[in-house]
Amino acid sequence: LATMLGRTVQDLAGEQLISLAHPEDRQTATERALSILANDDREPLELRFIGTRGHTAWVRVTATVVRDESGNPEHTIAHFEDVTEQKRAHERLERAAAHDPLTGLLNRAGFSRQFADNAGAGTASSGALLLIDLDGFKPVNDAHGHAAGDELLVQVSQRLSESVRSTDLVGRLGGDEFAIYQADVSDAAMVVTLGERVRASLSRPFEIAAGVVRISGSVGVAMLDGEVELTRALAAADAASYAAKRSGGDRIELTWCTELGLAGIER
Repeated sequence: LATMLGRTVQDLAGEQLISLAHPEDRQTATERALSILANDDREPLELRFIGTRGHTAWVRVTATVVRDESGNPEHTIAHFEDVTEQKRAHERLERAAAHDPLTGLLNRAGFSRQFADNAGAGTASSGALLLIDLDGFKPVNDAHGHAAGDELLVQVSQRLSESVRSTDLVGRLGGDEFAIYQADVSDAAMVVTLGERVRASLSRPFEIAAGVVRISGSVGVAMLDGEVELTRALAAADAASYAAKRSGGDRIELTWCTELGLAGIER
């Protein structure tokens, strides 16, 4: 344990184990300790322990109560295993599975999962989904190559991230298609303002290695009314985005999406 935490055995002698746990994990550790004493709970528990200089180690703790002939607890034997690297590797895998490797934004799977988490919390009943389809991306990609296209996509993702609130979801669904989800918003005018901010940010010139290029975005906004599934919300936002592109691009189209279906599209 001393090695895990970068401390000395002498330093740890006499310490309460609970005092070594991360403050956010102490309540969980206390509840498990009581369960071990009361129910002989032997399920391993993973906790963060605080070492020197703020170093955090993930430790898997398995404890057993040794009792006397009458069943009274005499002492506890605890086994500590450093699982920091396994934990970090798992977190890296989870992040890779949920994020686009080029832009770092949520990929379709990650966006879907977090959208569902928000919907499960009941926030989808007052939310908005924006689908952004880039105008003029293919000519840039064809003229300057895929590396230039990738560079442009990275800059687009940065501008989108700068246009939203920290609580909003931003994802790259594939190719040159991006999505933004705002929870807890029911004012269409506010969402259209966000869409306009996104549209304006994409209409500014982009400086890439191949030179200065210009693109724009067709923004479809779907106001969500009720517990709307992502597939239905995406279909509504996609229809609005297609309407914007069909009208010349670099514009916003708005629609309403309910549990029952799709309302009309408005400019």
